[in-house]
Amino acid sequence: MTRQPGAASRGFTLLEIMVVVVIIGVSVGLVAIRSGSLLPQTQLQAQAERIAGTLDQARQQALLENETIEMVLYLSPHEQHGVQGYETRYMYELDDDGEVVGPGHTPIIAFKPMEEGTSIREVRVPGSAPRTDGTVNITVSPLGRSLGLDIVIDNPDFAETEVYTIRVDPLIPGSRVTFGNIMRVLPEDVDFR
Repeated sequence: MTRQPGAASRGFTLLEIMVVVVIIGVSVGLVAIRSGSLLPQTQLQAQAERIAGTLDQARQQALLENETIEMVLYLSPHEQHGVQGYETRYMYELDDDGEVVGPGHTPIIAFKPMEEGTSIREVRVPGSAPRTDGTVNITVSPLGRSLGLDIVIDNPDFAETEVYTIRVDPLIPGSRVTFGNIMRVLPEDVDFR
């Protein structure tokens, strides 16, 4: 179709409309990504990575300092803070000069509360019943070793679909974070005759 000379152009071309729609879509996408509340599973995964990282840090510090270190998971709300959380600490008390004064606890990493929308569902130690409340103390030996266990965290609002398992192996350094409620399968006794 040809235009008459001097006729005014009315409306927008298809290309102009598509460009505007793309710009609006990209803007909405960026806003959604920046507001963490729209991505609860990402927050849950980040919380699982923080817990695993704290435990790995405790294992490395125990090995480097040749000290026994304890990580405490508060499955029930902490008495001072009123929420679930975790901390690491020495298993003795230090004075202001760093000298051991006797039995007790000295914080290494102070209490860290669980992020909103995340909770510790349970801690599983092979051979015992899962722990769902109270505190769980994970002792890390001066060799950097700890008890093998699974820490299951979830989003309480979507507890069946938004779940991560932190797998701690007793001899292998580094905790693994896996999506889902992963059960540890113990090997059965095998006869190798």
